[in-house]
Amino acid sequence: MTTRSRMRIALAVAGVLACVAAQAADGPEIKAEDVDSFRKYPRVALVGYAVEYQNFLVKASSSWGSSSSSITEFTLAGVSPAAMQAATDRLYADLVARLEASGVEMVKLDEIRQDPLYANLKGDKPAPSPTEVGFTHDKSKGFKNSKALVFSPAGLPWHPPSANEESTRFSALDKMGANLSRAFSGQKEVREVEDELAKARGITLLKAYYVVGFGKAGGSVSELTRFNFLNNRSEKTVSASANAAAELYLDKTDTRLALRVPGETSSFRLRNNSSPSADGSGFFRLDKKLSAGADFAVEAPQSSNSTETQVGNAVSVTLAVIGGLAGMRGVGTTSTQEFTVTADEKRYIDTVEAMVRSVQGEFVDRLKAARQ
Repeated sequence: MTTRSRMRIALAVAGVLACVAAQAADGPEIKAEDVDSFRKYPRVALVGYAVEYQNFLVKASSSWGSSSSSITEFTLAGVSPAAMQAATDRLYADLVARLEASGVEMVKLDEIRQDPLYANLKGDKPAPSPTEVGFTHDKSKGFKNSKALVFSPAGLPWHPPSANEESTRFSALDKMGANLSRAFSGQKEVREVEDELAKARGITLLKAYYVVGFGKAGGSVSELTRFNFLNNRSEKTVSASANAAAELYLDKTDTRLALRVPGETSSFRLRNNSSPSADGSGFFRLDKKLSAGADFAVEAPQSSNSTETQVGNAVSVTLAVIGGLAGMRGVGTTSTQEFTVTADEKRYIDTVEAMVRSVQGEFVDRLKAARQ
């Protein structure tokens, strides 16, 4: 890496960190949705907690009418699952302590565990920690999914929401898997069981979920077709680009504290391919991405591999040229560029914990205010 490149990276990181400092001074931006009914049932039980650590991003790009595409793959390295699990356990303990200190009346998890409805909620085979999930990054157009590991604290396995309440960014397979398992075993949907448990106990159920991103993958592709009069055929030039940028942040899309108030349903909202999870009757959500910049990374993302594949029916093109027709050279190409960013594990974990703790503090303050 040249001195000039190092200077550009340093300046970019410094600029990001300055923005983070300004954002931190104001605190995380939280919005409330349909939480007024919480006053009816101010006693709470925390029945779900999870942290989603994204570790592999895919961005597939194409241009309108094009048979070519650019694929960017971006991998996070340097952070062990053991470190992520330990951080999740500490963050869960932090939220429990904040709730207890706030004066909000909490029903102990040990008491809730004795209820058959709780066992029904978690299922015969609760999801392990971590569980790998697939999702769509930045409206990627390809069939390959980005990936993340979802961790839950020891003793409190995460139960996925009902399919119609799950975030639309998750792959269809991930959304259907747990729900099909419940259907085949004759169990009710998760949302129904949650509501029954809340009604039976006369309490509001709480579920906390945090999405930790590590960067962004991008790319573009364009085609230029022109007629070669010398060879009497059309020729196509494909230009593709790929890029990756490191940034540690809490994503606003699904970072939330969901409330399931007995007998209440969330307001109707039109859902599209970027709709967040709606697994409750009310929510406190992160309203703006909370970023900590790229200081967690040992160095800037490195390009590790590049491949290019031609796609299309080469035989038909050859026949068209032989017959004197206007054939296409390079019917379509798919270029794949791989990037990797290596994290300093301690900086990564410390930063994630600081961000989540700040959001949890806001969640608890808003919850306390909502019961009055």
